[in-house]
Amino acid sequence: MTQKEISIIHPRPSSIVAALYTLRDLNVDVAILHGPPGCSFKHARLLEEDGIHVVTTGLDENGFVFGGHDKLVQVINKSIELFNPKILGVVGTCASMIIGEEMHEAVLEANPDIPVIEVEVHAGYHNNTKGVIFALESALDAGIIDHKEFERQEYLLQKATEVEKKFGAASKEYLAPSRGCLLYTSDAADDLLCVDLGG
Repeated sequence: MTQKEISIIHPRPSSIVAALYTLRDLNVDVAILHGPPGCSFKHARLLEEDGIHVVTTGLDENGFVFGGHDKLVQVINKSIELFNPKILGVVGTCASMIIGEEMHEAVLEANPDIPVIEVEVHAGYHNNTKGVIFALESALDAGIIDHKEFERQEYLLQKATEVEKKFGAASKEYLAPSRGCLLYTSDAADDLLCVDLGG
């Protein structure tokens, strides 16, 4: 079976979550998930431990039908009031992207006086690195990174995607869950045992 014939049936990393972690790495202070309250819950809460506030517009059935523009404007303003961020991120979700939300219009209406990284992304991409690239493109547009840094990161992400397809979660139709190496050592050399033991 060639690489193109693989039909992957196990859950895979999400482009939305990849975008959130990229925002953290770009020193965004607050990331707004424009979608349902449960979207990316576990990772959103874990990111709070890293110092980035992650909030949600909490779209419900009405938002799915009528849109969440006003709610996004409100959450942008509330986030600025509560957290006084230097950089704000707004991240799409499957729900907001399916209904065609124009997140940029909400950002323009809120008119924050800080840089905003808008990431129009959903979890339907086969490569989670798409979320990273979309976040970096928006960071470039917002003046957070320069073109040279964007190109460097994009190249690395292309290579990471190749590795993922050859050896990682995109390499087989089904991969059983694994926690990886669970050896707890205090010496860096001992950590290499994980590789020798298949972890």
